[in-house]
Formats: sequence, C-alpha cells, structure tokens
Amino acid sequence: MNLRYFKLIISAIILAGFFYITWIMIDPDIFWHLKVGQEIYTTGGIPHFDHFSHTMPYHAWVDHEALTEVWFYLMYSSGFWWILKIIFSLIISIPFIFWIYKSNNYFLPVVILFSSIYLLGIAGVRPQWISFLLFFVVFQILLQKYWHKKNNKSFYFLPLIFLVWANLHAGFFMGLMTFGFLVMMNLFQNRNINQEIRPIIILGLSTIVTLINPYGWHIYEEIFKVATSSSTLKYIAEWQPVFTTPDLSLVLFGGVFISFILIFKSYKKYPLPFLALSLIMFCMFLMSKRHGPLFFITSMPIIFNGFEIIKNKIYVLRNNKPFSQTETNKALSGVLILFIIALGSFGYKILNYQVYKIPENAVIFLKENKYGQKDLKLFNNYGWGGYLIWETPEIKVFIDGRMPHWQKNKESAMSDYIKTVFNPETEEWKKVFNKYKINTVIMPANIYQQEHISKYSIKKIENKIKTWLKTKETTKNKTLVGILKENGWSTSYQDDVAIVLECEKDCY
Repeated sequence: MNLRYFKLIISAIILAGFFYITWIMIDPDIFWHLKVGQEIYTTGGIPHFDHFSHTMPYHAWVDHEALTEVWFYLMYSSGFWWILKIIFSLIISIPFIFWIYKSNNYFLPVVILFSSIYLLGIAGVRPQWISFLLFFVVFQILLQKYWHKKNNKSFYFLPLIFLVWANLHAGFFMGLMTFGFLVMMNLFQNRNINQEIRPIIILGLSTIVTLINPYGWHIYEEIFKVATSSSTLKYIAEWQPVFTTPDLSLVLFGGVFISFILIFKSYKKYPLPFLALSLIMFCMFLMSKRHGPLFFITSMPIIFNGFEIIKNKIYVLRNNKPFSQTETNKALSGVLILFIIALGSFGYKILNYQVYKIPENAVIFLKENKYGQKDLKLFNNYGWGGYLIWETPEIKVFIDGRMPHWQKNKESAMSDYIKTVFNPETEEWKKVFNKYKINTVIMPANIYQQEHISKYSIKKIENKIKTWLKTKETTKNKTLVGILKENGWSTSYQDDVAIVLECEKDCY
C-alpha cells in the first residue's frame, strides 16, 4: 500500500475514534462547568466562594476555567453543543494527525496510533483538552527554536498565548514550566547569557501575563493545592499512577520510547534539554495518568529522531548495503502485525467504552419532592455532584468535582466521603452522617457499587493480577447502599441507575 494512503487511513481511524467517543461521552464535571458558565454570563461576576455545597459553604474557590465555562454555556444554550463536540474531536486529533503527516515511513504512524488508544478513554468536551492543544502549539514553537535552531517569529507570540491560556485552563502552568526548563537548560549548556537574553525576556513576559486573570497570583496557589492534594492523587482516577490501569498500548508505546533511547546508545545523539524533558514527563506520567497527553507530545521528537538514528546505524553495520526485497517484505509484515494489534486495541477500547450514567429521573424526584425543604441534608455520589448543581442548585450537594483538594481546619468533605463510601462496614458513615445531619442519600442503585473514584493500593493491584491469572476469586463487599438498608433507611425512589434513601429519625 502507498504510504500516503496508509497515513490517511490511520488519520481517519484516529479522527473517527475520537469523534465517536466525544459524541457519546458524558464528563460528570461538565454539568457544574455549565452552571458556573451560566452564572458568570448572567451575573457578570466571577465566583470566589462556594455556594453549591452544604459541607464546605463559602470555602475559597478559584475557578481557573471561567472563560472556558462561559464558552461552554453559550454553545449549550444556543443549541450548538454538537458543534462543540466536533471542535473538541478536532482539538484532540490535531496533534496525532500532524505527527502522522510528518512521518516518512510505515512504522511511525502505527506507533502514533498506539499512543492515541490511551487517550480514547478520556476524550470528550473537557477543558483540559484546550491545554493539550495549546501545550502542543507551544512545544512545537519551542522545538523549532531550541532543537531545529530556527528563528521563528511565532516565538514572540508566546506571551499572548499564555495570556489567553491562563484564562482558559490552569494547564498553562505545565507549558510555562516546559518553556522555563528549556531556557535554563540551554543557558546551562551554552554558558552564554547574551544568547539567551531574548528568550529570558519572553519567558518573563509570559509569566507576568498569566497573572492577568480574575484571581491574580492566587491561580498559582490553586495549582499548588491541587498538585499536592493527597486526596486528589490517591482517589481521583485520572490523577492516579499509570500502573493502576494496565494498558497494552501504553506498554508498547513506552517500550518503543525507552528502546529508541537505549538502542545503540542513541541517547547521546539527542539534544539534552529535550531528552531530559521527555524523561521527566515520562516519570510524571508513571506517577499520574493526568500527564499522559503531555508525555506523548514531548516524546514524539525522540521517537521520530530515534527511528532515523537506528535506521542509519543499521545501514552502517551493513556497510550501506541496501535491503533486499525479502528483507523489506519481512519488515513490512512486522509493521502490518503491529498495525493489526493496534487496530484491534483501538476497536476494543471503543466497543467496551462505558457511557457514564446520569440519575436524571432520580434528580427529578428530588426536585419534585425535596425542593424547599430547609432541613434537607443530602449525601450524593461524587460523580453526580456536578449534575445536581446543574439541575437542582437549590439543593446543596455533599461533594462534587471541584472539592477533592478543599480543606478547612484540616478536615474536608472529600475525606469524609472516602470514609463513608470505602469503609461503610466500619460504621464511619454514622460519624460522618451525624456530623452533617444527613437525612437523604442518592447513590447508584446496585448494592455492589462501582465508584467514579477509586482508591488504589499495592494490595489491590496484587489482587487484580491474581484475578487475571484466575488464581483467586474476588468477593464483593457491600457498599453504603446495602449498609444503610440494613440500618433501617427506606427507599424513596429507585430505578436502574439511582436509588434515593431517607431516614426520618434515629438515622445514625
């Protein structure tokens, strides 16, 4: 097959996959984003304190996605949500299609297809994809400047990019750190500060303009709190270490990345700043899945150049003897096998994608039966907090996606939620419910609940391995719903998705 057509086929597969997932995907946080966007648009004010929860009312709140949320709300309220889905499908796909376009062999498009598989599971209309695209743009500008040594005029537009980025999503911080790292590494290598005067000035301006946002320097305080929050890193799935969800595509892509660094001591031929940056991003990815998209971006120059380095080394070892047709056919057969594996993994990920279920009817029940009750104290599923905020802002939530890192007097709604949901049999729930005077609960209907958040541990991973090997049968522990029923809580409403439980007296 002609290489051009092969690249078009893989590009079409990636674009179609991201479009399909984005079209059906429901991000639980999107609902509170819409509500906040609505409030900003209608009131003209930026939120500074929480007014959606009853557990941490008036807690300081830095909404670093304010401009994005207004955009989301305007698109939704105008009936153009479908256009936003198309836009985000393209936003996610653009870097992959760009890399495929740049590839000059059959192997690299297959590697790029493998890298896209991981991102399928987290595709959708989500603010962080704006950071993904802008990080890609900034990295390409820096790549031209520091790897290819080209004086590109786009370099001088970096402050403007960071100004906009800081008002769209807090991911600008990773772009700024990458910029600063490359400037400092080049200064260290060249030992010539005069050569780096302009980049240092551009870096300084880029840093200063990020302070032009509704929260000023407090946006950095928010970034620090999220990055160092033990609850976020331990319980929020996308912030957990990569080994908590083993993935064949990650193993193969990571293997290619490491191999291209080590084979024939290729690491000696890469620019040190970019090699170091990609390895740092790789380590950050291993520690937190959230950094996976940034690792893919920073690793591509290493993989592209690594292929050329290894190919040239093989030619030298063969005394520049050209490959025979038989050898070429064998190599293409190997690529074909990898392509079939990648395509199978890609299709499997799509076919097994589970759409997040929203408790629409249960929330209608709450609106019709609980609205206006001053003594209503709700305990809700973490993933449903955003939907409750969007549909019933009058009913204050226990927790939602904004709150994992929030703390007050060393206590937090997140830690109380974890105690209740993960350890209901220890009766910690009684202490938590009594603390907040909980009298109504909305949770998934099945007694054996699959949480939107998860707690990982070495023991849990060992049990997963044993399960895969079929050496140990796993047993399901009762969740909060089952425990509450055993303790006299009555069912007010139930369908296939959600259950509403109530207790009028002696609840704890």
